Amino acid sequence: MRMILWLAWGGDEFAVLIDDSNPDDAAHVSQGILDALAPFHQLGNNEVFISSSIGIAMCPEAGEDPETICKSADTAMYLAKNMGRNNYQFFSRELHAETMQRIHLENDLRRALGQNEFVLFYQPKVDMSGKVIGMEALIRWQHGKLGMISPDRFIPMAEKTGLISPISEWVLHTACVQIREWQKNNYLSKDATLAVNVSLRQLKQDSFWDTLQKILSATEMDPHYLELEVAESAIMDHPEATTVVLEKIHQLGARITIDDFGTGYSSLNYLKRLPIDAIKIDMSFVHGIGKDHDDEEIINTHFHGKLTP
Repeated sequence: MRMILWLAWGGDEFAVLIDDSNPDDAAHVSQGILDALAPFHQLGNNEVFISSSIGIAMCPEAGEDPETICKSADTAMYLAKNMGRNNYQFFSRELHAETMQRIHLENDLRRALGQNEFVLFYQPKVDMSGKVIGMEALIRWQHGKLGMISPDRFIPMAEKTGLISPISEWVLHTACVQIREWQKNNYLSKDATLAVNVSLRQLKQDSFWDTLQKILSATEMDPHYLELEVAESAIMDHPEATTVVLEKIHQLGARITIDDFGTGYSSLNYLKRLPIDAIKIDMSFVHGIGKDHDDEEIINTHFHGKLTP
């Protein structure tokens, strides 16, 4: 094995060409690069840490011409990034197929809103007496060829591409219009609440506050009957910045609910200091209630008496 070329491939990308090598050789070189970059570097008075992600394409399996091989290595590199960085990944035909499928789905997602492919389902919220006290708007993607796609497949993609903002704005506006229509026709009580999920990206945007007020005004939706659901992880990732936004939303009159509680690292004592009105316990803690003693003990231990002032 001998290294024949090391060259810059972009602003922060480099390519290494190795002649007469096998997968073990490529892995050895890649690990050496990772190890060399791992320690901190002194830059003036600052300590700088560098993370690297390496994609490996072996010829001829990953291609026989330079362009194809480079694309294959690039595909493997992005897999390494998605795996948490500071690692290397080999290109494979299966990886290529998955990547192409993801790219096609991303392209379709960019057109989905304009082609009216998103639909909302409304899940009723029922109290102990059986009365419907509200609705939660749940988005689904009615893909032209793939059929109904659940949000766990396209929401992460929407967040990554920045499409989450226009999609979420559509959800909020459409749901408010629908709830107001049901209320006007007495299909739903006047005090029924509407719950809509809000992403971390939305909360971090300066325009979110103005967008929320414009939608409420345009749809004549009373903010006191709007409930915004925020994932526990979103709050804990950026607690200070998120809290400021939640305070403004709360002052507007809207309700705030912590969604999927139990999947993050927050405590109830911490959440009591936040402007929230309700907590939705993650399904993993409640699906066994009535059947699993351990699940019941967890709920009793963590929640009994802790939400009272």
